[in-house]
Amino acid sequence: MPNFYLVRRCLMAAGLLVVCTARTQTASACPDWVTTPAGSAFNIAALIADNGSPQAALEKVRDSLSRVVKGGGCGTFVEPAACDETVELAKKAIKELERCAPASGPTNPKKGESPSLETENG
Repeated sequence: MPNFYLVRRCLMAAGLLVVCTARTQTASACPDWVTTPAGSAFNIAALIADNGSPQAALEKVRDSLSRVVKGGGCGTFVEPAACDETVELAKKAIKELERCAPASGPTNPKKGESPSLETENG
């Protein structure tokens, strides 16, 4: 005679595994990394984890890039080439986060509100 308690428990565990796997697959719509042709890389997955959601990560990157632009761009930095590379990574991160973040959400700025990404150096 089968142990129905054990069978029921195994079925519940299998169901929970399916639900967790489905949530993981939907949450992984964003790429883990973006890279530049020069070989620089940025960890988008860590940014999302640190900020709690793709929308919050998008807002954080937009805000950071906005501060660089408002501060005069990369020409004001000691190493403008390194800054230009970082700005390029930020632009790529924004593009990927815009693609994978849900379109609605309180921390997702409306499309077209991102700062001008042009600086004096590029």
